[in-house]
This record gives sequence, structure tokens and C-alpha cells, in this order.
Amino acid sequence: MVHSIPQKIKKTLFNTAVTLLVFSAVFFSQSNTVHAAACSASTIDVSLVSSPLFYTDFTEGFDSMYFHYTITNNSGSDFTDLWVEIAGFSGPQIGLATNEDGLYHVGPLADGESVEVYFYLTAGTTTSAPENHTINLYEGDPSSSGTLSCDQSATIDAVEDTIQANANQVIVATTNDGYVGGFATVSIEGESGKIGSDGIFATTGAALPDWPADCYELYTTTADFSGDVTASFTDVEFWEGPLFAGKKVTYAITYHFKITCVTSGPTTVYPVNYIQSGNQVKHTSDYSTLIQPFNPAANSITVTKSVSPTNSTAGGTITYSITIDNTTGPQDVTLDGIDDTLPSSPAAVTYVPGSAEYDGTAISDPTITSSLLEWNQLFLVPAGTSTTLTFDAIIPANAGTYTNEAFGTLGPTIFDTTLDTTDDAPATADHTVGVVLEPVLALTKAHNDADNTVAP
Repeated sequence: MVHSIPQKIKKTLFNTAVTLLVFSAVFFSQSNTVHAAACSASTIDVSLVSSPLFYTDFTEGFDSMYFHYTITNNSGSDFTDLWVEIAGFSGPQIGLATNEDGLYHVGPLADGESVEVYFYLTAGTTTSAPENHTINLYEGDPSSSGTLSCDQSATIDAVEDTIQANANQVIVATTNDGYVGGFATVSIEGESGKIGSDGIFATTGAALPDWPADCYELYTTTADFSGDVTASFTDVEFWEGPLFAGKKVTYAITYHFKITCVTSGPTTVYPVNYIQSGNQVKHTSDYSTLIQPFNPAANSITVTKSVSPTNSTAGGTITYSITIDNTTGPQDVTLDGIDDTLPSSPAAVTYVPGSAEYDGTAISDPTITSSLLEWNQLFLVPAGTSTTLTFDAIIPANAGTYTNEAFGTLGPTIFDTTLDTTDDAPATADHTVGVVLEPVLALTKAHNDADNTVAP
């Protein structure tokens, strides 16, 4: 059988292309983005809600920072599968971090709803000049057949270097590993010292250049403050003004990362707070001895395939089932795609439009490329359960065995029949077309010489 290009490879190729485009934009000051209608507050609002300044300490190796955007759908229509892209950097200093692919898969976003989106960016050196970039919103996967809905320009005002503040200290740091498709968390508890008159407090879930943002996507944050200020926040990473001005606070901040792939080894985790001290913004003092790394994520997902019926005399309509098994998993897991390759031998099998269901609920038809079916949408598999995608297909009358294969995807990760995410073991199911032999009724008779009768 000729195997189709796995989704993992296709997305890697697409992300490589995006990185090259961004490289071109950063170093040659020209954007390759295809523009659609501009996003606006009356249609789809895109707002930068994290720090407008890019804080760094190049001496310490802190050259990267998370930037947070709130996307609010005021268009009057629902997104069925929203993807957000950051691109078009005006340069020359700010661009995607080494392991950031610049894509964030949101999934459905109803009219009137909002979603938080995070991207990990890096800076080459300090600059006082504002630098722009573009946020692109797509209906559907842009690496496949997604359509650009609108774009919005955003600005980072400057890149500012900082130094360490001894009073800005982390006292307790806790990490919790997770499963692929689930979440890992890191929590820091500490003290701010006296905050300056502008009340600036900015936090980022990572700051190091080699942070694997492709495997750990920042998903949400929570922050609780006590001391001179008692307050709690969700998805807020920047404060400025009277709330913290001149105050001392104790903080507990937790960062939730969605895990999309398995790293090759332990990952250094190091959130950083940038807090105004006097007239200067300074960062958290060294707490590297307090925090443990993330261990490589475990995988709890396997995929199996079945077909009904398994044989026929002259083909016809059959039903394929793709089961995503998370029965041993302690966390809910979300996949962002399911791929299925229809048989092309002995003859081509065709998909029946409108037949796809996920756990009994109708879903959109897949994107079809030759024999490859791609459902590029979010599929939740709750902890301790399994879920099933079913669809119908038409088998030709040509005699022979038709082998179908399928796998699940999440970013660069492929889920198949084993827990090993590095092998190639797609789920398969066979349907055989040919003569089906009916049971044969056998008749026997015997002669009884004693009474000259014939037994039935």
C-alpha cells in the first residue's frame, strides 16, 4: 500500500514555510501576508492584552516572552474551526521564537464569544522603535483549505532590557507533568517588593530562547494576590496603574500549558515576573534551584479501526469506525485532527458525503485530497473513556481485499495503534469483496443389511 503523507509532516512543511516568510519579513522588511478585510471591534475584535513592551535581560538569556491576544467574535456568525496566525513582522528585532510555529488552533467560536490566544516571541536586541506584526484569522486550517477571514495589525512599543531585583523573589515553585493532548502546569509563589509609582507588573510563562513552545502551548493563566492588594485574575499577565502602585504584594501565579508533543528529554521551566522597582522595571531574582523541569509527556491515546460488514459479494455501502481510546488516561485529551486513507486498490473507495458522526453527533465532511480524508477540527476524548468517529463509504464490486488506515493528530504528534508517538503503526481495517460461500446441506444414507432397509 502507498501511504499518504502524514499530517505531522505536512504541518511541519507548512510551519517551515511560515518561518521562512517571517524570516524574510524580519530581515528584508517586507511582508508576504495575503490581506483580507481588516478585523474590527464591530466584527471580530483582536486586542493585545499582555504587556505593550517586550521585557528582556539578554545577559541572563531572557530574550523571549509570551504575548497574549483576546479574540472576540462580533461578526453575527459562528466560526466552526477558528485558527489564529501571527505573521508579517515589520522587524528588525521582534519575530517568532525558535520553537514557535505561529499558529494557534482555537476550534469553534460562537458569535459573542471570546477566546485567549498566546504566542511566544523573541527579540534580537533592545529598541525604542515600535514594531508591528499581523494577526490573521482563518476559518479552517491554513495549511490545508482554510479561508482567511480577516487580519489585524498589532504593535509592540519597544524592547526594553532589565536587571534582577533581589526583592522580586520566588519562594515556592511547583511543576506538574501532563499527557499529550492534556495539560502541564507550573506555579510560582513569591513577593514583589515595593512596586514603583507606575504600578507595572508583567509576567510571562517562559523567557528562555529554547523553550519548546511547539510542544507546550500557553493556554490560560491564573493570578492571586494578597498583602497590600487582595485580588484574583484569570488570563491577565499585565497590570499598570494605581492597583499596585507603591504596594507590596504576595503572588501565586499558575500557567497552564496544552501539551501537543513529546520532548526528547526534561524541559527547563522558568516563568519570569517583570515588576517596577523605583523607576526601573526589574525581573525576578534567580530561583533556578527551586523549580523542577517538565518531564517528557506521557501518551494515553491509541487508535483502532473497524468496518461493518467485513465482507460482501459485490461491494456496496459500508461503515468505517475510528475509535480513539483514552480509557487509561487520567486527563481529558483533545486531538486537532483525524486522518483516514481510503483504499485505492483493488479499486477506489469513495466517501459518502454527510455521513460523518463523532460519538453519534453529525460533524462536517472532511477535506478530501485523492484518497485522503482529513477532519481538521478539535476532538475531545474525556479521561477514562473512548470516542468514535464513523462514516460511510462505497466499496466497488471489484473482487479483493480493501485495506483502510487511520490515525489521529495533534500538532506534530501522530496517534496510532501504539502508545509510542514516534513509530508508524496506523489503525487498519479490511473489507473483502468476492464470492461468499453459503452453507452446504450434506445428505447421507446408509443401508441396513439386517432388515433390508435404507436409513434416512
